[in-house]
Amino acid sequence: MIRSLLLLIPAVAGLCRYTVRDVAFVDLGDESYRLELRATAPEAETLGAIASSLLDTNVTYEVDELEDFSSERSKVTLHHPDGREMDVDIWGEESLDAVKLNDIASSPLRERMLDEVFARYAFCLLVEGEDPEKNARAREVIDGAFTELGKIFAQMPKAVGDRPRLTTLAHDRRADERYLLFGLGIDEAGKEPAFAVIMGRGRRVGPVLTDEEISPTAVFGILNAIGQSCECDLDRSWMQGPRIPLRWDAAAKERVVQDLSFDAESPFIKTEISGILARGPQHREGEAGVSLEEALLAYEEIELPARELDDSPAPVPPKAEAVEAPEDGGPSLGISWLAMVAALATPAIITALFFLLQARRRRRA
Repeated sequence: MIRSLLLLIPAVAGLCRYTVRDVAFVDLGDESYRLELRATAPEAETLGAIASSLLDTNVTYEVDELEDFSSERSKVTLHHPDGREMDVDIWGEESLDAVKLNDIASSPLRERMLDEVFARYAFCLLVEGEDPEKNARAREVIDGAFTELGKIFAQMPKAVGDRPRLTTLAHDRRADERYLLFGLGIDEAGKEPAFAVIMGRGRRVGPVLTDEEISPTAVFGILNAIGQSCECDLDRSWMQGPRIPLRWDAAAKERVVQDLSFDAESPFIKTEISGILARGPQHREGEAGVSLEEALLAYEEIELPARELDDSPAPVPPKAEAVEAPEDGGPSLGISWLAMVAALATPAIITALFFLLQARRRRRA
C-alpha cells in the first residue's frame, strides 16, 4: 500500500499551478514582427535610431539596400508573423521621425492595456463601428457576459486579478491605433464593431468577434477560458494566440514577479509551460462543421424526454450470482477500494514525509 501511495506523489506534485492568464505572461518564442526598410545606402545614425526605438519590443528590423539611387524615398513595411503586411511612415520632413517610429510598439491604448493586464482579469477592447445601434448592442452583450463571469469569479482555480472592464475605441479614432488593430487583425477601415480580449504579454485570446459574432455565448466563452487551469481540456492554441506589437521592458518583467508571484523569464518555467502546451488537445486547421459558438462552448445542456410509464408490473430481476475474484490477478473491488484510499491519503503522506525530513535535519544539526 505504501508503494502505491508513493507512486501517486509525482502525479499530485505535477498538478498545474498556472492559469491561461498566467501562460500569457511567458515568452513562448513567438515569431516577431518584422520592419523592412528598403533604402539606398541607409545612414548608420538612422539604423542606430531604429534599433534603439525597437529595443525591448517584439519587432525586429532588416535593411534591403536599393542600388537605384534615382528611386523614390525609401519604403518601410511592417510584416505580421501571420504573413500580412502594411506600409509604415517613419519619416519626418528631413529625416527619421522618432515619434512615428515609437508608435509602432507603443500607444496610449497599449499603455493602458499594460496596466489592465496586471491589475485585472484581462484587457477587453470594443472597437466601435459606424452604426451606433450595433455598438450599443455589442456593449449590452459584453456587459451581460461580465455579469455571468462575476457569478463564477470566486470559483477560479487561483487569483486572477480584479474583474475586467470594457475599454472602447471610437470609430473615428481607429487610425490612432492602426498598429494595435493591425496586430489584432481588425480592419482599420472596417464599418462593423469588433471585440477582442488581450491578456498578459499582449497576447490575444480567442478570435476577434465582429458584429453578430459578438454573442453572449462567444464573449463568455472567451472570458471564461482565461481563468481556467492550463491543464484543462481547453484547446491549447487558445493560449498561443497572436501578440500585438508591444514594448515589454524590464519594468514590465518585474511586475510579473511582484503581481503574479512567479518569474516568467525563468528558463525552468518556460520549459514547464512549453511542455504543457505541447500536450493536446490542439486545434487542427481545416476542421469543418464546427461553428464559432460550438468551439467556444465546452458543453451543451439538453432536455431528455420523460419516459412513459405503464401499469404492468416490473419484471423481477434474476438472483445475482456471487462474483469470484479473477484467478489471473486482474482488477478487483478490493484493489479499486485500495486505490481510492491511496488517493485520499496522499496529501497526508506528503505532509508526514515533509515533517519527517525536517525532524531528521534538526537532529543532524
